[in-house]
Amino acid sequence: MAFNPEKYMTDEFEDRVIDYPVPDLAPWCDGEAVFKLRGLTGVELAQVRENLNRRKAAQKLLGEAESKSLDKAITDAARVILGLVGDKIPEEHARFIDMVVFGCVEPKMDLQAAVALGKNHPVEFSGIANQIMMLTGQGRSAKKKPSASGEIQASEPA
Repeated sequence: MAFNPEKYMTDEFEDRVIDYPVPDLAPWCDGEAVFKLRGLTGVELAQVRENLNRRKAAQKLLGEAESKSLDKAITDAARVILGLVGDKIPEEHARFIDMVVFGCVEPKMDLQAAVALGKNHPVEFSGIANQIMMLTGQGRSAKKKPSASGEIQASEPA
């Protein structure tokens, strides 16, 4: 069986989305403690890798700035804005931060929220990131095409 690029390119695709329960975050949820997650696109996955390289470069620059006695408050603020926790953020954690930012549909997570979640609830944070990675690995799903038969008519009582 050969892959058919023409057929593949004519199909429409949609995000693969799941509801992921996070009961330990219930005190901070309005309603049910569930995150709606989706898989990342190829561009978003590349952005995760690119952001990792950016963070490494920013960390190096901030280190150089601190060695030149630049105001510590400024470098600390820059670290927070860039999501750089401590002196060196592990690569896996940095990837997870971006995956959570890109892959959380509801609630929408920005960089600071993802960093805080990783710091304060690391197990839930890792679980969310792993679910996003699993969905990404499954790819986007083909949209279901409507059946050709049209609407189903209700039957008359006998």
